Amino acid sequence: MKEECEKSRRLPNSIARSYAKMNRQELKIKLDEMNISEFWYSLDGEAIPNKTILQKGGGKEGYWIIYGIDERGNRYDFREFYYENEACVYFYQIMKKSKERDERIQNTLSRMPQKAKRYTFIVSSTGEVERKEEK
Repeated sequence: MKEECEKSRRLPNSIARSYAKMNRQELKIKLDEMNISEFWYSLDGEAIPNKTILQKGGGKEGYWIIYGIDERGNRYDFREFYYENEACVYFYQIMKKSKERDERIQNTLSRMPQKAKRYTFIVSSTGEVERKEEK
């Protein structure tokens, strides 16, 4: 049982090695380079709704936790890590995926018509219907 718990707190070695060592300060620099606003995350454990949180857990050994908080204060997507490096790498990956998703959405929206056409329908006394485009 303890082995399963430990495995769930660790990243695959290939992922952890690909980022070498990363702490919260280095993570902050990478997030700034990607132009991800602090509006979307907290690296100091401040539990604010609609943010992704990285927090140092308590206890004798200490651990790192990542989670999101909805507008009602409920936690979701809770993950624990033994090492700061692994938590920071995971945090970086989820923020990067989130930014990529947002960019795809923005790209799709930018290709859509900016303003839908609006029409006014006028019915004459003879019963004929005339459609006029609003400006």
